[in-house]
Order: sequence, then structure tokens, then C-alpha cells
Amino acid sequence: MQAYNQAINDLDKELDHLKNAFETEMAKHSGEY
Repeated sequence: MQAYNQAINDLDKELDHLKNAFETEMAKHSGEY
């Protein structure tokens, strides 16, 4: 169960990171128009 929770936490962090990177890119591109 511990390993399962750890995997979920890692995925959660990875998702946050991707979301932030995506939003940063979108902000950069929308600033160009």
C-alpha cells in the first residue's frame, strides 16, 4: 500500500509540473499576440 501511495504522489507531482510548464508556455504564446 505504501508503494502504491508513493506512486500516486509521484504522478501527482509530475502532473503539477506538466500543468505549470504548459500554462507557462501558453502565457508566453498569448503574450505575443
